[in-house]
Amino acid sequence: MVSFQCEGCGDIVKKPKVKQHQMRCHAPFTCIDCHKTFDRNTINSHNQCMTESEKYEKGYKPPKKNGATAAKPQQQKQPEPAATAQPISIIAQLEQKQQNGIKRAAEESEDKPTQEKKKAKKEKKAKKEQTDDGWQNQKLEKGDDKQIDAAVRYVLSKAKGALALNEIREQALASLSQHPKASKKIDAATFDRHVGLSLSKKKNKVVYELLIAKK
Repeated sequence: MVSFQCEGCGDIVKKPKVKQHQMRCHAPFTCIDCHKTFDRNTINSHNQCMTESEKYEKGYKPPKKNGATAAKPQQQKQPEPAATAQPISIIAQLEQKQQNGIKRAAEESEDKPTQEKKKAKKEKKAKKEQTDDGWQNQKLEKGDDKQIDAAVRYVLSKAKGALALNEIREQALASLSQHPKASKKIDAATFDRHVGLSLSKKKNKVVYELLIAKK
């Protein structure tokens, strides 16, 4: 049961007799367990204080009487300001730029053989495709006009679209130079003398024809 000490006369009064004592002594009361002081209005709500174990626990310290100062809250440590980045000097910038240039040059020198290898491999593949399509094994008849005609038909059959006349000439002459049975005398002038264009009235289209064959 909670007991109080009268601040007026110093008597110890139990809770049930507090009202009776207040009629005689109009002073506030202090709880003998928690040492909190109560007036006429607040004492009625203080019916229970600390437990017996808390009361007799070793090292227990009751709060100080009459407005004891509360424990100061621990101050939170303020985060240290981040270190500002120091400006890079011009000399350091030049050295960095030089190192980057050396590194880039080394990378390019390493990539150059690789690029040359890829190019050579691509050219070899294209040459192989040209030799593997059966052109060199194709039978050629004798006569410049017939061989030119075979080369032109071969070029047009391999083309993915329309070709200019000079492209047809260059590719046809290149094909003839690769064929083991082709005449070595056929050149650009010979090609131009044998190849011509005419208008087919039946098909109403421009067609290619051999000038020698026309004669």
